[in-house]
Amino acid sequence: MATNISSALKDSPDFGENQLVSDEVTEVFLRVLNDVAAPVFSLFGIVANIMNILVYIKLGVKDPSNLSFLTLALSDLCGLCIGLVFEISCYPWLNSIPDLTFEPMSVGYLVAAWPRAYFSRVTCCITVFITVERCLCIAFPLKVKAILTSTRTLLILLALFAVSFLVNFVSIYTGALYLTFRFNPAQNRSILVMGISDTYDNINVVNGTLNTATFVFLFAVLITSASILTIELKRKTKWRRELGTVHLSKFQALSKRDKSVSVTIAILAFVLTLTYLPFTAICIGDIVIDGFYTHRNYSNFYDIMFMISLTFECVNSSSSLLVYYKMSSQYRKTFKLVVSCIGHFQQF
Repeated sequence: MATNISSALKDSPDFGENQLVSDEVTEVFLRVLNDVAAPVFSLFGIVANIMNILVYIKLGVKDPSNLSFLTLALSDLCGLCIGLVFEISCYPWLNSIPDLTFEPMSVGYLVAAWPRAYFSRVTCCITVFITVERCLCIAFPLKVKAILTSTRTLLILLALFAVSFLVNFVSIYTGALYLTFRFNPAQNRSILVMGISDTYDNINVVNGTLNTATFVFLFAVLITSASILTIELKRKTKWRRELGTVHLSKFQALSKRDKSVSVTIAILAFVLTLTYLPFTAICIGDIVIDGFYTHRNYSNFYDIMFMISLTFECVNSSSSLLVYYKMSSQYRKTFKLVVSCIGHFQQF
């Protein structure tokens, strides 16, 4: 990520040969997005998701929906915390400190940017799962609620974490990217940097293809499920008005809570789709455009797109509290109770 991420990248034979954007413009984007926008959203999101975790723990995880929302908040929290570490590693003042035993931007790219991308992918998978689950609950309420118990929901969520790990860390566990010590003439000693193997370019094609296929599939499922969910909500509402609630059993009726949860999920799906478009564009560009990467041709444009993507993902991970608070009366009630408990605790 960013210009001069490491000497290994910098020494690449076609580094920066054909730039669409100048170094000066790239630097402005990086400073505004990485030094200001992304950290602000990250800090807000960290606080917001801690509150989400406390609220859903208070609500209890016996309800599969609450368990899914709690796991989503945990994924967002981890992604935002690790993302903040990466953003700090890109700060010019940190990279200009003499006599450091490691290269901050290079090491940060490997130990923070990649794990952040992992949790970002997990967030996307969980959001898609929640949308599909809610869509099925509205269409087949009795069958789905009997099948998707809390235990089965937990197993599915753990499986999403595992599959995301396999897809995200291809370049890491194949050894294409790794940490190594390299001699720094300015300091006259070896420092910790990111290393690149000879197989990196081939592995990166595999990684880019997996990323693109994963996100295209997830977004196709997400958009389809969200559309069906919206249609089913309208149909059920119309059905209730025509028949009257007197003629419907409590199991058939679309409860107020179900409708609130469904609308909340539809909004989350829309926000996620919008905020993940830049990253999806990066994945596609990495495959169809030769040299579209941080140490190849068009690296400046790639860096700008990367920081836009990171900032948008921070927005997505930070917005859930506002959506929950606006759409769910149960969440608002529990949120106020948690805030009240925190206030009482601080008085002691």
